Amino acid sequence: GEQEPDVQAIDINQPLDGVVADTLAHIRRVTAR
Repeated sequence: GEQEPDVQAIDINQPLDGVVADTLAHIRRVTAR
C-alpha cells in the first residue's frame, strides 16, 4: 500500500538483486549449452 515506508521496499529490493543475478547466471549457463 501507499502507507508502506521506503525502507521496506529497500529490504525487498536488495535480496531481489541477488535473486535476479542468480537467475541471469542460470539462464546464461542454460543458453551457453
